[in-house]
Amino acid sequence: STPAKTAAAFADATWHVLPKFDISGGVRYSDETKDYTYLRHNADGTPITNPAGYNGILTAFSGTSAHFKATRLDYRVAGQYQVTPDIMVYVDTATGYKGGGVDPRPFVQTQAVSFNPETLTAYEGGLKTYLFDHKMRLNLAGFYNDYQKIQLTLSSCPVQSGGNGAIPCALPAHVGNAHVTGVEAETEIHPF
Repeated sequence: STPAKTAAAFADATWHVLPKFDISGGVRYSDETKDYTYLRHNADGTPITNPAGYNGILTAFSGTSAHFKATRLDYRVAGQYQVTPDIMVYVDTATGYKGGGVDPRPFVQTQAVSFNPETLTAYEGGLKTYLFDHKMRLNLAGFYNDYQKIQLTLSSCPVQSGGNGAIPCALPAHVGNAHVTGVEAETEIHPF
């Protein structure tokens, strides 16, 4: 069973600094709790009672529990300037996350461990335009995403398997960081 609780509170506001310039921002506080209790059965549905487990791989650890808890504060700050009624430029930065948890499919009891959230800080800037008497809409954006503690599933985890790399594993874990950079262009043209 996996009782999970998530609660969040957020606020958002916009400040009209100048007639053509706005700053907006927001914050979100999140609180996550997940409790796992593992129930392990043989392929025929009977409980695994042999400590060696089923086929010597899946060990008997029904009733084992694991716990995950985390809180997080995320934010967003953006500025936009209306150059003309048809041209607006903007910049934006925001944070976010992919929740953590506990290994949902441990093969052995020592794999019943928790993992922390994957996090992201995203930066974007660009412009949105209507051109040629509103016959063309053109939006351009550049972005940079900074991912930390990326979550992927391990197929081998000897550290959590008592040093035995031959024991199967499906453990979500942090495998590193990544940066994604790119540009986007979007247009819509109505010549007539």
